[in-house]
Amino acid sequence: PHFLFNVLNTVVALIGADPPRAQMLVTRTSDLLRRVLSTGDAALVTLRREAELLEDYLEIQRVRHPGRLSHAIEFGPAAVDALLPALILQPIVENAVVHGLRSAEPKVHVHVGARLEDGLLRVLVANPGPPAPDPARRGLGIGLRNVEERLRTLYRERARFDFRRLPDGRYETRLEIPQLPAPE
Repeated sequence: PHFLFNVLNTVVALIGADPPRAQMLVTRTSDLLRRVLSTGDAALVTLRREAELLEDYLEIQRVRHPGRLSHAIEFGPAAVDALLPALILQPIVENAVVHGLRSAEPKVHVHVGARLEDGLLRVLVANPGPPAPDPARRGLGIGLRNVEERLRTLYRERARFDFRRLPDGRYETRLEIPQLPAPE
């Protein structure tokens, strides 16, 4: 809901100043909501489906923050059909965007990568800003706490979800989800 309210406030501000951008935001937000609703009550979706939602979300953020945000989504060919919990990546990517934009960096690049190997779907989200949790405190915000709880519920100790600072100064969120056996 917080994200949606921010988008709607941006649309209101843009209606008079930049109608084409306002129109684009409404269209992309509609696309995103349509994708979310079409998922229904499916517990698991393909990474390809989750990526479509991420593209809508990231495009909305690019329109809201012109010239500041870019992104890349790169998945290995075997990974696109891997299964993961529906809407599990959006809060992770949102965290990367929000904290990247709060960083001192004038331009923020968020990278989402995934590969399937050894029966695990490995997803990495990298950004220049610090992660939501302070690694010393391990305090998570609501979105990331929900991700952690969902993973624990679906996969118990078989899933991995953690954060680290990369040697180049960026931050990375790592998610590993077993593909076989299926979640209980």
